[in-house]
Amino acid sequence: MSKRKNKFGCYGVKLFLNGEPQEVVVDDLIPFDDSPEIDHWAFARAKNDNEVYVMILEKAMAKVMGSYEAIESG
Repeated sequence: MSKRKNKFGCYGVKLFLNGEPQEVVVDDLIPFDDSPEIDHWAFARAKNDNEVYVMILEKAMAKVMGSYEAIESG
C-alpha cells in the first residue's frame, strides 16, 4: 500500500487471507462519529491525523469480512 494520499479517492489493498492473496479496492469515505462527546474517526486511526493507511486497511478488511461489526473484536 502506498504511503501517499490518493487524489482519486480510492485505494487498492492486497490482503493475504488464509495464505491466498486477495486484492480489494476501497474508497476513502471513512466512518466518522461527529457527536459532541466523541468527534473523531469511528473506528481505528493512526496517532498522526495525516496517516490514512490504518483506516484504509481496516476498511478493506471490513469489506472482505462483510462489515466493520464482523472485525470488531479482532
